[in-house]
Parts: sequence; structure tokens; C-alpha cells
Amino acid sequence: MPHHYQAFLTSHHAALAQVEHWLIDRLGTLPGKAGCSPVQRLPLLSADLAALGCTLPAPLPAQWLARLSGTGGLLGVLYVIEGSRKGAAVLRRRVPPGTPCAYLSGRAHILPWNHLCEAIDAMSEAQFPEANHAAQCCFQHFLDAAVTFADHALSSNAASSPAPGMPT
Repeated sequence: MPHHYQAFLTSHHAALAQVEHWLIDRLGTLPGKAGCSPVQRLPLLSADLAALGCTLPAPLPAQWLARLSGTGGLLGVLYVIEGSRKGAAVLRRRVPPGTPCAYLSGRAHILPWNHLCEAIDAMSEAQFPEANHAAQCCFQHFLDAAVTFADHALSSNAASSPAPGMPT
């Protein structure tokens, strides 16, 4: 399996670790969503990495989460995390047969997409700036992890090239 796919999974594990726990701890604060049963992605990522013989990375620090206090912040982060399931479906089709890809399967969700859309539609105008800020912070967090682990993959195996269409 190309080192680039391993780097992709490793970077997502490092980025998702604190974010997923933060989301699950706060999910019950969303009006009408206290009964939702989240299906976590982190165990799927851990299983994929273990099947590839990779060591689990340390969580990427996410101090920015501590600065989010309201529903807008929670929904902004959820938008990024749940929206990523849409892209995962595209990537999944490009993973070679037999390659561990439970993380990209799309089975896991913290909050079903239709529930998230309902919650975003119910937000007040005053909550949008925090939602926007939270989404930007979350995107940057994953980008920081991708850069960190892509650099590591390139330095550890410069001769390797990614499979066509796989994350680099």
C-alpha cells in the first residue's frame, strides 16, 4: 500500500482524535438531538491503520476547540466532520481492492446529515459567525495534520508514488 494512503489515514487519525471526543461530549447540547447515537470514526481509522501495520499517531493538539462555546461552534465543526463523509465516498471508490478502508466506508457519523441540516437551518443569525469560524478552524486543523504527515511520508519514502487518484 502506498505510503501516501498511510499518511492520509494517519493524518486523519491525528486530527480527528480530539475533535471527535469534543463533539461527542457536546452532542447532547443540541436541541432535540440528545437521543442521537453517534457512530465514531476513530475506531475505524484505528482498525485500518492496524491492518496496514501502522502505529497510531499522537493526537494533534486542538486548542482551538476550547475557544468554541456555543451551538454555532458545535455545528460548524459538525459541518466539516459530517461533510467529509461525502468526499470519503469518492475516495473509497479509488482504494484498491483488499485495502483496509473502513474509515472511508461512510458508515460512521456523529450526527446524521439530515439532522445536521435541520440544526443549521434552526440557527439564529447571531450563531453564524461562530459556526463559520469553527468550520474554518476545523478545516485548518485537518490541513495542518495533512501537511505534517505528508512531509513525513515523503521524507520516509521519497521513491514511492501514490496510486492514481489516491490522496497525496
